[in-house]
Amino acid sequence: MSAGAENEPRWLEYWRENMEALGIPVPATAFPNYALIVGTIKTLVDAARVHGPRVTVGELVVAGTLPERLAMLGALGVAYFAGAAVGSAAVATGRVISGGTGLSDVLFYASRHGFLNPQVGTVLQTHPQIYQRQHAGRLTLALSPQSLSRLR
Repeated sequence: MSAGAENEPRWLEYWRENMEALGIPVPATAFPNYALIVGTIKTLVDAARVHGPRVTVGELVVAGTLPERLAMLGALGVAYFAGAAVGSAAVATGRVISGGTGLSDVLFYASRHGFLNPQVGTVLQTHPQIYQRQHAGRLTLALSPQSLSRLR
């Protein structure tokens, strides 16, 4: 992936679009720029490392580990959200550069930014609909009990 793709004005639009296509709300006030998105992903990945893949965003907001602006994500698993955010970042970068994204792009992006860990890798490998825009199961992934139970 080309360095600087995230500075392209469409990058943020593509990231939000991909997250929303996965059924994950991303208000512009909570995620206004690339730097805050990357910082949030890093915080989520670190939280998943410390607390495990079952902890929810809501639990960590209540505990003061995550910022209040993420409270709207409530029951969403930290590892799932981090995986979706990393995949969406890779999708945005891929779209800016070449119009597409594969698993290797996503894993490279995650590794380059220090987001790659076993929990995030599992989410990305088992849910290609996160980063493949044309995947048949894309719209059914969002917060489905079956998808979330696979992470436990």
